[in-house]
Amino acid sequence: MIGLSLSITPRGGASLPPWFPLNRKIAYIGDSIPNGSAASNSIYAFPNQSNIHAGLLHNPISLNVVKGTPGDTSAGGLARFSTDIAATNPAVVVILFGANDANMANAVPAATYGANLAGMIALAPGKQIVVVTPPPRASGATDAATINARIVQYRQWILDNAATLGYRVADAYTALQTSGSLNPTYDSGDGLHPNDEGHQKIARLVGAQIKASQIARTSLVAALNASNLIPNGLMAGTLGAGSPTGWINGTPVTSGTAPTLTKIASPNDAFTSSGQGYRVDCTAAATTSIRRTNGTIGSGFTAGDKLLVVGKLRANPGALDWDDLCVDQKTARASVQFTNGSTGADLVAITRSGAIDQEFAMSYTVAGGITQICHQIRLDLPSGAQASVDAFEWGMFNLTALGLASSILV
Repeated sequence: MIGLSLSITPRGGASLPPWFPLNRKIAYIGDSIPNGSAASNSIYAFPNQSNIHAGLLHNPISLNVVKGTPGDTSAGGLARFSTDIAATNPAVVVILFGANDANMANAVPAATYGANLAGMIALAPGKQIVVVTPPPRASGATDAATINARIVQYRQWILDNAATLGYRVADAYTALQTSGSLNPTYDSGDGLHPNDEGHQKIARLVGAQIKASQIARTSLVAALNASNLIPNGLMAGTLGAGSPTGWINGTPVTSGTAPTLTKIASPNDAFTSSGQGYRVDCTAAATTSIRRTNGTIGSGFTAGDKLLVVGKLRANPGALDWDDLCVDQKTARASVQFTNGSTGADLVAITRSGAIDQEFAMSYTVAGGITQICHQIRLDLPSGAQASVDAFEWGMFNLTALGLASSILV
């Protein structure tokens, strides 16, 4: 997979800044924690969750190279780095060692530990590097005080050398500790490995750093009325007076009425330009899946054309705490769907977000015989969950018409 930086200038004159494809290869190297030990399922291991938190929403797990070896140390990682990581040519490398370096059998000094990390970084020139600080031991673990003191030294080395060596830091130590020991909330039970919630905490930190490392993550959508943007039925559609229409597959909410749908102005932030969006407010009476459909697109494409869709999903403060739910696409989900026709059948493409404040980009090729494409906002919620989700600035580009169908890797 290659990385590509490009810019698009719509025929209408609005300039779209350079954009780097979202589905780049991410390589993880470390010990049993990146390996997913003690996670109840590999889907919950932080390497898989990190990509979702980073906004790599188009089949994110397939992008991973995970080389976590239980019992391994930073010296072992350095010895296998060229073969396990550098040879795969990743765009981003995530490094987490320290749990085994710090144990009593190895007792690796901070200077040696740091030299091993520096050696790995030197073997990945031009790559974006994220170094994760190792979590502490639980207070009741054997030799916890001595081991944790050593881990504190490792963390300090990581913080002190980030600017010089040019890597980003995901401070898992701080996120998972309480009073200098592993927080019981995130302990799998062995005093060393994080549980699902602990992996999720690490994933949020790592995902944020992966996202920050992506170059030119500014708006693809300069103006919704640019002449090479296909009109968007959901964003451009009118909102009916009184109760919204168009909800399908909706289990009754607590009030027994349809979810509240409000047209809102989108913020002029790093991703979205000024324009309209929709806010969906819902309280599920039972496990539910609800979808909002408003309008279809029947022009701007023909069979065989490759389309690129960009936009943003955002959760509102005080609503369902998406960040603390494992993003397994089952517990809770907010998604944008594009389907054939107007009934929601024959799914063409989907993007998902669990920890929502994420932009997305996805593409699909129009199948033969398709004359309409339907846009949907969908929420899948556990029983009793309250959710408030905003969808902003969906723009659709015809990459085939722009001569870019073979250039954009999403």
